[in-house]
Amino acid sequence: MATDYEELQARLRPCPFCGRAARSTVGGCTFYWIECDKCDATGPTRDTREEAEEGWNGIWKKRKPSSGTERK
Repeated sequence: MATDYEELQARLRPCPFCGRAARSTVGGCTFYWIECDKCDATGPTRDTREEAEEGWNGIWKKRKPSSGTERK
């Protein structure tokens, strides 16, 4: 059985700046964002965790990933 962290990692792309894993962050009870575990890059702040995940993964559409880090 997968842990919450493993399930999150399956949904999120790695950091488009350094290639490391990302983590979900809750800002109080009203907003969410995704951060890189290594370089602390942050995705856009959103109203729901799902929207924050979509925003993080959307960074890949705007930026080329570090070599060899993009998932298919």
